Amino acid sequence: MKLLIALVGVVALSTVAIGVHAQTSRPQPYKVVFDLTSSDPIDQQAVLRWINEVKEVNPATEAEVVMYGRGGSCPR
Repeated sequence: MKLLIALVGVVALSTVAIGVHAQTSRPQPYKVVFDLTSSDPIDQQAVLRWINEVKEVNPATEAEVVMYGRGGSCPR
């Protein structure tokens, strides 16, 4: 019985230690690509807003926007 209680205690402490380490460690950099197919300025602003939100969470993020179709043309 004492062994079982000790084992549960060790598992609980390990879980807490892993959780604390995960919260204090720096986020890993990652790459993200947004695609834009619309020439609407509101959609273009939305993509820029999304990029800013992602970079707020993880400044090491590399973001890229791929524009094709009507997304590559400037509104007149």
